[in-house]
Amino acid sequence: MTYGYAGKILRVDLNSGKTTEVPTCDYTDRFLGGRGVAAKVCWDEVPPEVRALDAENRVIFATGPIGGVPPFSGSRWTACGKIPSLERFSYGNLGGRWGAELKFAGYDAIVVQGKSEKPVYLFLHDGLAELKDASALWGRGSIETREMLKGELGSFVRVVAIGAGGENMAVMAN
Repeated sequence: MTYGYAGKILRVDLNSGKTTEVPTCDYTDRFLGGRGVAAKVCWDEVPPEVRALDAENRVIFATGPIGGVPPFSGSRWTACGKIPSLERFSYGNLGGRWGAELKFAGYDAIVVQGKSEKPVYLFLHDGLAELKDASALWGRGSIETREMLKGELGSFVRVVAIGAGGENMAVMAN
């Protein structure tokens, strides 16, 4: 890690089903923390006319430089992007172990773009990033989704799920 950063951002293109990595240092010399990195990505890549639910929008999950650092309770992370209720950049500040686990997996952020033809989920493990079929999870609640994935993949996994509101692109499902 350099100055608290893992050094990589994972980019997920749902249109092509491909993942790539870019260096975090392309952002962190001028933009602090996960929200700063996310704001820069959105500023550079999401034109003003793009609406929140358009495939050209970006959804960014990010942690800052103290993510995963126990003395600071560094489990805070953020979900960012243009949201449907306001049609402007916004963020949610979240807790739990997911943010720390993102850093332990070697990433400071995940940038998701595009639209998949079928439901998928991203599985990060053993240095790999895989998009897997989520058809069996579609229509389930967030808690049920989490429990199904833990049952399939092991109790060690950490899950972020969109739930029925997100699946149905409800405006309030930020």
